Amino acid sequence: MYVTSQIIAAVSTLILITYSVMKVNRNVILICNIAINVLLGVHYLLLESYSGAICSGITAIMVWVFCYKDKCEIMRLRIFGVPVIPIFFTVLFIVSGYLSWQDVWSVMPVTGNILLVIALWNDNENIIKGIFIIVGLMWIILNLHLRSVANIVGQCLSVTSNIIYFVRIKKQI
Repeated sequence: MYVTSQIIAAVSTLILITYSVMKVNRNVILICNIAINVLLGVHYLLLESYSGAICSGITAIMVWVFCYKDKCEIMRLRIFGVPVIPIFFTVLFIVSGYLSWQDVWSVMPVTGNILLVIALWNDNENIIKGIFIIVGLMWIILNLHLRSVANIVGQCLSVTSNIIYFVRIKKQI
């Protein structure tokens, strides 16, 4: 099970690194994050980190919902104009964290995913990737506890590539 979880984490890392170093729009970030979170949900389930698994699954659903933000605005549906959806997901993460509590480490996925709500609700790629750096650092801490080598490496690469992205942008200005 451990080896399988590491392979799954490595695949999610490949997706993450590919889009992290590229200039991409919000929709590409969202689509990649659906795939990443489904894979990480399975990864954490195999490692018996139920908070991580549940939060990753909820995040995949949340990102899928957020994909419709632009479409609803074009159709003049105002549901995304009010913060009901991010508040709903924030409460869902808190409740899922409470229900899947195993130990103090269970706080990391919940807190990280609440930050993701803020990041993914935003339309600015720089803000999204900036928050991803903070969230990546939180996942590194959890993965150190879980001894998930593949995901530690993946999150370190992700944080580094997002920092490189900001360095590249700064040089272009």
